[in-house]
Amino acid sequence: MRELTLTHPEAPEVHVGRADLAILTPGFTCGYEIKTAQDKLTHLPAQLAKYAPQFDAWHLAVATGHVAEARTLAPTTWGLIELKDDGTFAVLRAAHTGKGHFNVERLLWTLTGEDLLTLYQLFYTRWPHKTTRAVLIKYLLKARPEQVLELALRHIRTRGHLRMQSWKVGGHP
Repeated sequence: MRELTLTHPEAPEVHVGRADLAILTPGFTCGYEIKTAQDKLTHLPAQLAKYAPQFDAWHLAVATGHVAEARTLAPTTWGLIELKDDGTFAVLRAAHTGKGHFNVERLLWTLTGEDLLTLYQLFYTRWPHKTTRAVLIKYLLKARPEQVLELALRHIRTRGHLRMQSWKVGGHP
């Protein structure tokens, strides 16, 4: 999936950026941050700190000209991939994988209100008193988390051609 919205680990309603590429399965999640030759690495340290808790594994893919700097900026737990000028790539360092970084609530906060209503209707027949995103997420988290995660991932995959939305920290989702 391209450009998955990332949320703050302790305040999932606050969006902190976007993963350029994300692999999401019920058992494993992996994020990729991509820096081309035209990109600058100025904001990379702040991005890496915000992004680290979001997935089981992370990879930083950089153009050849950024490799030396990326080696010093990226944590050793992150995979490092060189994007060569001829269109090929080389894995310079494998990512360490963990479990449990990604959770259902974070994923639900990336969905639109319409998406949440669709999921809500799969689990409940009665409408809640309020239908804010926060209320819908609260109810979805009371349902079977594994099933909610699987359905949310399936729902996102069907919309894979759409760019995922992101808001500034403190912005309105």
